[in-house]
Amino acid sequence: MFIVTATYTRPNIMTPWFQQSDAFAQHFENTYRYTGKVLESTQSISPDGLTFTRSETWVTRSEFMAFLEDPEYINLMASRDAHVAEHGIVINVERRLVGEAPPNQQGQ
Repeated sequence: MFIVTATYTRPNIMTPWFQQSDAFAQHFENTYRYTGKVLESTQSISPDGLTFTRSETWVTRSEFMAFLEDPEYINLMASRDAHVAEHGIVINVERRLVGEAPPNQQGQ
């Protein structure tokens, strides 16, 4: 499995979070969630309302890497990046491999 966790920190609670479109949410569900490529998605907001965390568990790292090439995702990231730059939101992304051999050790 491959887990991707993105943490967004805004400067104050009046700063709006970026919202993905309903069309992208449906595309993600149909293309990745319902097909079994994404096993789990979670999200939470910190008690002070300043930090939003979203985590996705992908079946494999290669499925996630293919997602990064999806034109719908690329368009979403352009909108997100503009929004966070305009509003001073800081993003931290952590990616980790769980339960698979590293790519250079697979098949050995």
